Amino acid sequence: MFGEYRYEIEKIDGGFEFVLYPGNIPHQRIGQSQIYCDEKLCRRALNEFVMFVKENSINQYMEPFTQIKKVGSHYYLKYLKDNKVVFSTRGYEHKQSAKKIISGIYKNIDCRK
Repeated sequence: MFGEYRYEIEKIDGGFEFVLYPGNIPHQRIGQSQIYCDEKLCRRALNEFVMFVKENSINQYMEPFTQIKKVGSHYYLKYLKDNKVVFSTRGYEHKQSAKKIISGIYKNIDCRK
């Protein structure tokens, strides 16, 4: 599984979220969606996120679809659709690292099983 990304739907307090994991560090999140009230909505949101990235060819930093914000000492990448956050990454120490993950997500966008 090395090098292969994967999405998982995870149940958390208050609902469900889809989470993206890298193949090289399989237990470290790349990022997650907002929280949805049920699993069906979360799966639909995952499909919409995949189509959103593909249809807009988001393979690099592209405003208004992506945004990087610094919080404390870390940079967070957010994907925006209609000015709403649909997916956000974990924090990165360097802004360039947050930008670099965009191409990895794009390249592996169809990793749904």
